[in-house]
Amino acid sequence: GIRRRYPDLFIDLNILKIEETADYLLLERGEFVVMSSRIEGAGIESRHLATGSLVAIVPDGHALAGRAEVSVHDLVDEPLIGVDPDDPYGRLLAQPFEAVGVAPRHALRGRFAQTVVSMVRHGLGVAVIDEFSVAEIYMPGITRIRLAEQAGIDIWVARKAGRVPSSWAAFAVERFRRELHSAIRGRPWEETNGSALD
Repeated sequence: GIRRRYPDLFIDLNILKIEETADYLLLERGEFVVMSSRIEGAGIESRHLATGSLVAIVPDGHALAGRAEVSVHDLVDEPLIGVDPDDPYGRLLAQPFEAVGVAPRHALRGRFAQTVVSMVRHGLGVAVIDEFSVAEIYMPGITRIRLAEQAGIDIWVARKAGRVPSSWAAFAVERFRRELHSAIRGRPWEETNGSALD
């Protein structure tokens, strides 16, 4: 949608560590950051875009792949792939385990969701991940399964406070919001669509 609206626009897409976000925005290396943590502080403002769920992912053909729902208790005996719980994103992924008194023991860790998904795709283990990272209709090598321990994840857009966004940045943020809400409504691992959103 952004390319159609702005066909001549150069887009520089970066994947940042959370600790890089403030400098990225304050030094105006980019106009906005979409992330799973709310960043507040001098010079940064955050706006909520969407709330999604965490899901389990397993390699296609895995013993759990045929289930409509799994519990973290089903995952703890498997090689678990995750993100360090000391990382804000890793802390979110650990919530369903901690909610039932289970400490996640990772066999492998990555820093970004894309890394975790890739390791599961290659058959190295199972994971709990945010639904937005696996929202594509076709995810070859990955089976998504509803998680019994429901846990939410909020998505935020962060900007430099007081900076008036360019027309393309405002349009891009709105497209992100629409795509996130579309992903929630079209959950490919659910038997029915998600509830309607505002």
